[in-house]
Amino acid sequence: RDLPLSIRRQRQMCIRDRTTAPLVLDSATNRIAPSKLGNTISNTQNIALNGELNFRNLYNKSKTLKRYDTNAAIPARKKVPGKKGGDEEEGEPGDKTTDTKKATTAKTKPIGMEAYLIRIPLMLKRVSLNYTENHNTILPGYLFKPKFMGQDFSQAAPGWGFIFGYQPDSSWLNSKAQDGWISSDTTLNYMFVQNTNKNATMRATLEPFKDLLIDLNFSRTNSDNISEYFKRPSSNSGFEHLSRMEFGTFTTSYIPIKTSFIPLEPNAFSETFVQFAQYRETISQRLGDANPNSIGDFINDSLPNYRMGYGPFSTDVLIPSFLAAYGGKDPNTIGLGLPINQFPLPNWRVTYNGLTKIAWAKKIWSAVNISHAYNSTLSIATFSSSLDFVGASGDEVSFPSKIDSLSGNFISYYDIPAISITEQFAPLIGIDMTWKNSLTTKFEYKRSRNLSMSFLDYQLTESRSQEITAGIGYKFRNATLPFKVNGKKQRLKNDITFLMSVSYGNGITLSQKLNQLTPAQATAGMETLSFSPTFDYVVNNRLSIRLFFDKRYTIPKISNSYPIRYTNGGVTIRFTLGQ
Repeated sequence: RDLPLSIRRQRQMCIRDRTTAPLVLDSATNRIAPSKLGNTISNTQNIALNGELNFRNLYNKSKTLKRYDTNAAIPARKKVPGKKGGDEEEGEPGDKTTDTKKATTAKTKPIGMEAYLIRIPLMLKRVSLNYTENHNTILPGYLFKPKFMGQDFSQAAPGWGFIFGYQPDSSWLNSKAQDGWISSDTTLNYMFVQNTNKNATMRATLEPFKDLLIDLNFSRTNSDNISEYFKRPSSNSGFEHLSRMEFGTFTTSYIPIKTSFIPLEPNAFSETFVQFAQYRETISQRLGDANPNSIGDFINDSLPNYRMGYGPFSTDVLIPSFLAAYGGKDPNTIGLGLPINQFPLPNWRVTYNGLTKIAWAKKIWSAVNISHAYNSTLSIATFSSSLDFVGASGDEVSFPSKIDSLSGNFISYYDIPAISITEQFAPLIGIDMTWKNSLTTKFEYKRSRNLSMSFLDYQLTESRSQEITAGIGYKFRNATLPFKVNGKKQRLKNDITFLMSVSYGNGITLSQKLNQLTPAQATAGMETLSFSPTFDYVVNNRLSIRLFFDKRYTIPKISNSYPIRYTNGGVTIRFTLGQ
């Protein structure tokens, strides 16, 4: 039978009203399916940390810093009834109240140009952090039977540490095998498995000056799974760790913005891709200098600039070269290892809505919102350790010593089939305006880029797209019907809302291969144009009418596709029966 144990502990730390950081720890232990080869036991460990620090409240604790906060209220001037211009009330000479006010005013200096310098270090307003870890261990061949709370007290097995979520390592397994906890049957063919998932996000809000907000986002997600056979392969041998495999996924926020606007055209050589190919020689030389097992040059005499074991198609060479070229970094200083352990880089969103605070703009618009956003991720969809790897493995850079007889490259610690980068300006620039006459206008310009580098066929697929959207809206108040009712023209009681959006999109997908004298080839792409006006009228709280029209054109950029025209229009009448 199963004896599940679930223990939950929650602790929340709060430092006044500025910091909140709840810490949640979960653990569970289970016994699964007994057999003649022992039992299979498992446990889980979940850790969650959520914290938030409100710097604005911290600044407000200081009277000096509070004056320079972007949300600090401007003291109102007290008006005297009957006086023009809203002059301050002045007391009679010798009045104690007047003297006190003058003394206070003298002590409180007006905010001047120094505010712009002081607000720079005070622009950080809020920071929040969310971090979770989920661990799981499955151990087959466990010989004892759990009793109260999953523990066999006669053998102190599997131990309170395991019950409360401890994730055992190789030394723990070796120790417990010597103590006789694990079956020594040579026919035990169940795998020892450990799974780990980590997810971290951090957000920071900056306000350099009033009405300008900058939101920074850091994110990182990775999973790491380990499986192996921990058994005696024969009756004459001890316990061994056999066929150990490590595999997982990885995603982090990234910034390849330096190469975002470099031109990319079909039937032409990409400047960034050429740099990628050239950087391989620099990375190969650096890896050869770092690895003592690399002696001499690469086996191919036609490639004298590559070191032994680090040829032009080695994964250890290609990954840093790719990241250096498309990340806009120096190949002489970029890290040589995988980006799995690197700190996430920030993405951001910038918004500004203070334009209508200016006197001349206030007369034209009721509201103006200007926005810009940038999002990018670096992803490794899957990676797995190589069973043929021989050498020293490290957290970032491994030093292999065994060379593959077919490729002439060192056998890497990780087999990585592909790496990808996604990038979006959503939008690059966006403007929403509400005019004084109830007119609304909108403009957005978006760009995106997707890169996928395959290390199986050494082909890079790059997709780029851009979209321009313009919109206009207006509310017709007390509109007159274009026809007569009972011989009279009627006016509508409610407003008619008109919206029209026009957009143009342009996208293309190009393919390029290493060591081929062929320029980039277009594999997909199209231009799109759309026109979408709508009229909305709400008759009452139950009945609404919508008149719509949608026209779209699609023009392909490759010969094996054909243009498409799409037209859709009609009337939608919505009647609500419920309250």
